[in-house]
Amino acid sequence: MRHKSILTKFVAITICTVLIAVLSGCFASNRITLATLDMPEAVLAGEIMAQQLESFGFEVVRGQTYRSLAELEAGMRAGEFDLSAVFLQDALTDFAAIGESPVFDQTLAVEIVNNTIRDVYGYMLLDWWGIEANYTLAVRERLMQEGFGVGALAMFAQDMTLAATQDFFESPGGMAHLNFLFGGLEFREVLVVEQDSFFEPGRLDADIIALRTTLTGDWLVNEGFSAIGRGFSEPHTFEGISIWPSNHLVPVASEDVMERLPEIQAILSSVSFQIDPATFANHLREISQGIQTPELAAYEILQQRR
Repeated sequence: MRHKSILTKFVAITICTVLIAVLSGCFASNRITLATLDMPEAVLAGEIMAQQLESFGFEVVRGQTYRSLAELEAGMRAGEFDLSAVFLQDALTDFAAIGESPVFDQTLAVEIVNNTIRDVYGYMLLDWWGIEANYTLAVRERLMQEGFGVGALAMFAQDMTLAATQDFFESPGGMAHLNFLFGGLEFREVLVVEQDSFFEPGRLDADIIALRTTLTGDWLVNEGFSAIGRGFSEPHTFEGISIWPSNHLVPVASEDVMERLPEIQAILSSVSFQIDPATFANHLREISQGIQTPELAAYEILQQRR
């Protein structure tokens, strides 16, 4: 009887252990780690993705915030997260290194990138979000090392010199939109420069520069700048095809999470094209002014779409 009792207890303990392991595996498989770039658009897009997935019962862990695309790229190589949001042009140039082309069919562009980054990073792009951005902000690397992020622009603008070409100040997607997002910015000094000045070593004496995304490249790093933000919208379409530089936000997911949870692609796609760029920009402006939080903005955007 005693041996039977011990055997019964052993079997019960074994069954409980297996059940706990199985249940733990189930719960773990439902967990998604989200990382974001330290840019208002990417933070808001990440929060929208998180809340959308949570509404379908997934557990979303809001993880690392990367200060630059290079840091996020390193995180991808290390497999530090399951899901994030990047800009399509970043993926085209930095992730796939396929070079510029005057016109891109975006479906084809995503396919080209995925054929490259799956092998290099073990990640893939999902459907893009309809938020365009054609200007890039870049700041001195020394300021980045001091912890500066695009979210602090309103606070530090008065101590900074901004340099940009004339079109940035005339375009509705340039300075006007930057002021719209941050509620009006007053820089210590504003320099209107010729485009060639960006490429002449040592000539550009500014803390922060705004330039067409097509002009970004290795020279930025060589001159001691780091790209910190995009989000200055200006539609560029021709006969239904987006003209370079299309810079839509696009979710990027690890192959691992897509194998475990393939349904998340349809869940995220269900809101991607329903987000109106004007609505998105309004929420970004309120976030930058401290009127709203990314969490509340994401909630309101999703409620309007349901």
